[in-house]
Amino acid sequence: MTRKFALLALLLSALSTPAAAADEFDKEAIKRAFEQAWKDQRRIWTAPVRKDSWEGNFPLVMAGVTGASFALDGEPARRLRENPDFECFNEILASSKVGKILAVYPVAALATGVLSGSEDWARYGQRTARVAFHTYVVVSAVRLATLRARPHTGHVYGFWEGGNSFPSGHSSLAWAMAVAAVDHFEGQRWVRWVVYPLATAVSFSRVTSGNHFFSDVAAGSFIGFAVGRYLPR
Repeated sequence: MTRKFALLALLLSALSTPAAAADEFDKEAIKRAFEQAWKDQRRIWTAPVRKDSWEGNFPLVMAGVTGASFALDGEPARRLRENPDFECFNEILASSKVGKILAVYPVAALATGVLSGSEDWARYGQRTARVAFHTYVVVSAVRLATLRARPHTGHVYGFWEGGNSFPSGHSSLAWAMAVAAVDHFEGQRWVRWVVYPLATAVSFSRVTSGNHFFSDVAAGSFIGFAVGRYLPR
């Protein structure tokens, strides 16, 4: 139920615009919103075969890091999730509350902008909801394709064993929203020094809490960062 609510909330907020506050969100606006959502998804899934997606060092670095992270899924990941020193860390960052915050925050950000009359904050909320929604869709599709078992099952590389471990949803959403914040508040450099460390901490907690493997987190972070960075405004 929580996941269905989160997806519905993200969809509604992603399709909303600041114009909705002025009762201008008619059928044509809804149609355009769904058309835009389809274009966004098409752009995301065709990214690997487009030349412009591989410009710069970032894509290759992230692909390399994700590939190398599989080497840490065995003993290194097991030691971290069995380390009692991370108990307090996990209680805070790996709790169910964090998952709810990741799902509700885009909606809350947009609602804050609309209710306060701030177009700038409404645009930020809409952008955040948009990248979160598309990240959620991509992660869900990859999970269905890989069906990787969670660490507690004992399968280190348990792909197609029946599960939803790969990639990490928390990591992907955290990074997608972090990039959206940095992109929107590009003139305020302190924002990146807050949201990127938070996204890193949330991602790391998915390993220390035993919810995911290193490669799950790396792939999720890569997806979230890429969607947040390359999805057109």
